[in-house]
Amino acid sequence: DVHTQMGRKNKIEDDHTKVEVIGHGKFGSVWLCRSKLSGAEFACKTLRKGEETVHREVEIMQHLSGHTGVVTLHSVYEEADCFHLVMELCSGGRLIDQMVEVGQYSEQRAANIFKDVMWVIKYCHDMGVVHRDIKPENILLTTSGKIKLADFGLAMRISNGK
Repeated sequence: DVHTQMGRKNKIEDDHTKVEVIGHGKFGSVWLCRSKLSGAEFACKTLRKGEETVHREVEIMQHLSGHTGVVTLHSVYEEADCFHLVMELCSGGRLIDQMVEVGQYSEQRAANIFKDVMWVIKYCHDMGVVHRDIKPENILLTTSGKIKLADFGLAMRISNGK
């Protein structure tokens, strides 16, 4: 279960140390943080309030967390002007960056990536979620090269027949 800090007194600074910014997005930034308790590293996505997508993204990530192909949401902190989503750190970076670095993939490698992406999309659809922003920038990699779908800011819940 995702540990949610909403409505509690803890601030993200109480539990985590900000290390460095590792990315920027349309609605906020992503930074590397370290747990003060365990020393474990996480990615923290800071989203400004005022966007309806923030609440939906948190709810959808909580709903999907636990699948090996979806970035795990560990905790959520709410402040007056923003939310902090503490998530699994995918140290392999973004698929788009690997594509630029590697250049042309073999047909086998491309097919395996596509198969894994489709497997995660099927899971999302089975769980009643449509991502709506599948692209190499939103596919992260673990250190072992496994894919993780991220950025559910445009995702929507769906019901059967819709």
